Amino acid sequence: MEYLVEHDPDSPLVDMLAEKVARYEDNAPEFAAFNARIAEIPRGVALLRALMD
Repeated sequence: MEYLVEHDPDSPLVDMLAEKVARYEDNAPEFAAFNARIAEIPRGVALLRALMD
């Protein structure tokens, strides 16, 4: 995916792969604890933390 974003960002594969990755991250058991913690943080605070990082 990184290669596509860098070399062919308009490729329809980028959108398809991004959707699959997002679905995996939302549903994978190994991300359950992380997703639960993130869901508790207000969106504005989460965005600010990401920008500060």
